Amino acid sequence: MTDPPIGAGHESAASPSRPRFVMLGLISVGTLINYLDRTVLGIAAPRMTAEMHLSPTVMGLIFSAFSWSYAAAQIPGGWLLDRAGTRLTYWLAVTLWSGFTLVQGFANGVGSLLAFRLGLGVSEAPCFPANSRVVADWFPEQERAQATAVYTIGEYLGLACFGPLLFWIASRFGWRALFFVVGTVGVLFGAVWWFSYREPNREQGAQRARGAPVEWNQVRRLLRSRKVWGASVGQFGGNSTLVFFLTWFPTYLANERHIDWIRAGFFAILPFIAAA
Repeated sequence: MTDPPIGAGHESAASPSRPRFVMLGLISVGTLINYLDRTVLGIAAPRMTAEMHLSPTVMGLIFSAFSWSYAAAQIPGGWLLDRAGTRLTYWLAVTLWSGFTLVQGFANGVGSLLAFRLGLGVSEAPCFPANSRVVADWFPEQERAQATAVYTIGEYLGLACFGPLLFWIASRFGWRALFFVVGTVGVLFGAVWWFSYREPNREQGAQRARGAPVEWNQVRRLLRSRKVWGASVGQFGGNSTLVFFLTWFPTYLANERHIDWIRAGFFAILPFIAAA
């Protein structure tokens, strides 16, 4: 009796347990690195602003630049994923976003910081569509919510575990070292991804089920859905709160509460411990 094809809904992901949990581990680590790369600017901000004489208004502009390009690149990122496949798209994304993180350590002004943050947003955009593709390919429908919860922990667990280390690096070696270290780790993970990830149809000899093309009347129907609007409002609220802790919270602790750098690192991880 042969296994059913991968990617065909509930009966699809009949892949062996060990390979699929390896794939889940890969996207969990990728998500962890993704969020470390987003938040490292927030940790560097108090010392960076003092060195570069950046006002809070300018720093807010630099923080938000990531979100502009990240939102704008979501649909193009999904388009690339559909055409290039998960393995290549994720490798390109993690290598590029890690590269943009690394070069922020060479920034010498507002212009370069804005350019690097915009590049970070564009290159991170395919990450979560790719995560969803991996879960859909490797896990049966009744296990996908649990698998999604596992890799989502990576958003918070990495910050909870490595936040104090990042504060220590900034204190010991300067804020530029943060970008060099975190960016290098991401580039190395890109190599691990490339040599470790396998498309499920290569493992099983199956073909991905092809969906019907998206039509504009379907998009309009989604935009009229109360469920879609409800989920969007909830996502907006959750992400707005998360972004504060990813960006301004370390600055608040250091500048407004006058907490020393290492202690601030431990306070800064508390929201992420709770979220994880």
